Amino acid sequence: MSRWGWSHAPCDNFGVRNTLAEPAFSCRSRTKWVLSIGTIGNSDADVALDVAGVLERRVDSDDDGFAFGVGYEFHENFSLEAGYQNFGNHTGTTKCTASICPIILIASEKVDTAALSMSLVASFRISGQLDGYGRLGLTSWELDGDLSSDFDESGEDLHYGAGVRWSFDDHWKIFGEYTRVDLDLDTVGIGIRYGF
Repeated sequence: MSRWGWSHAPCDNFGVRNTLAEPAFSCRSRTKWVLSIGTIGNSDADVALDVAGVLERRVDSDDDGFAFGVGYEFHENFSLEAGYQNFGNHTGTTKCTASICPIILIASEKVDTAALSMSLVASFRISGQLDGYGRLGLTSWELDGDLSSDFDESGEDLHYGAGVRWSFDDHWKIFGEYTRVDLDLDTVGIGIRYGF
């Protein structure tokens, strides 16, 4: 019994028990379903939207947000996870860039940025209670301007990311993660995860 209350022998980096006395799948206390709640500490958007004639539209700013998700661990090192992300309230600008404009005309408004995602997550043991993981999946995003429909856009893009998780008992973990959506949206955040 370790000081963390786990009654298993040491594991290698892929979660395999380093003894033949017990089956490999019992190396860690297995949890099938996981719930995660995270705070996106920083969400950096630099999204260039379609140019309409002489007008250029861009969402470009930093903000805080939040996320939550649910997943199913179908293997010791792999899981499928679905999530909702609110990337915060960013600044959308519309400006006239053509030479016919007597001056550079700029209008701005706040743009809500949110998404649904599905990911395949691969994890591995680093040491002790510390795991590393990477994710790859698809994000369905939506932009919603608060003053006009100029920034009301939606679409799908790939996302990828990596992070670390620290287990402080058989069910609870804290994590830190970096994720990038090909829309040009980068996030860094921390959160908590519960397995059951």
